[in-house]
Amino acid sequence: MIDSITRRGEREGDRVGAPLHSVAVRVQMVIGWLLRAIASSPVIVLPAFAHTLFQPLHRAIGWLAWPALFIAIYLFVRLCALPLYHFGGHLVLAAKRRLARSAAEVMARDSRPPVLYLRTFHSDHAAGRVSVRYAPTLYGLNLRTEEESLARVFARYGPLVGLGDPAEDTLRPGAARIHSTDERWQADVIALMDQARLVILRIDCCSDALRWELRESVTRLEPHQLLLLVPADYTTYHRFCDQINAEELLPHPLPPFTHVAGNVRLSFMAVIYFCETWTPHLATISLFHSNVERDLAADLKPVFAHLDRA
Repeated sequence: MIDSITRRGEREGDRVGAPLHSVAVRVQMVIGWLLRAIASSPVIVLPAFAHTLFQPLHRAIGWLAWPALFIAIYLFVRLCALPLYHFGGHLVLAAKRRLARSAAEVMARDSRPPVLYLRTFHSDHAAGRVSVRYAPTLYGLNLRTEEESLARVFARYGPLVGLGDPAEDTLRPGAARIHSTDERWQADVIALMDQARLVILRIDCCSDALRWELRESVTRLEPHQLLLLVPADYTTYHRFCDQINAEELLPHPLPPFTHVAGNVRLSFMAVIYFCETWTPHLATISLFHSNVERDLAADLKPVFAHLDRA
């Protein structure tokens, strides 16, 4: 079954857009990176010249020189640097989509069982964008999406793959997509789930599709093979828990969770993993440094240790 999905993905490659490893696309990505770098530089460079800029202002307007200088820097950043930062991020993301590989290509190159990524399609917006939070640091120059970081962190277990949104005709960086239809998506999920080394399910609004995926996961997987991503919106998580616990879709209730200060860069704030009896355990994500992937891997050490022991 998994081979048929791969062959179908190869046949559908022209419809979803084959990767364009062209000089033009790579130049576009470099330009986007440079624009973000330039946009990040004012807050680093301008203070170094603040004293020099202060002298003529002080002679012209006296004691108002420092407030005027700070206001000028602030307006420059807001009106010039921030739009440039956003535009650079959009250029990078557009180039990454054109360079993204399909699931057929990824699974043809990597013979390991895949890591299946299940989610509602509307969550792709949050997980699939280059960060546009203005930060004049190394993090401000980070050009990876949240989904890319997730794929890189879990690459130790296999390639991250998932179903593509039928409403989109392009690929995305991060999880390699398999495009399906309303008629066969459940069969495709079952085929991938039966072959997967690991299944990552992103908690969201408790739709019929998400409940079905969770029910199939409990039926077909060993407990250590399922991970749940807890959303940053803990109200959504509590609503999800109420519905799941009421329907008894899991053998044990999911644990409570409250907001974790410090994580402002991801749309999920914890990971739930399960022991042999389907007892859930929660590992929180608190990112304080510039390297998202390093911090994420460090916070997930209990999860990785549990998976490696299984």
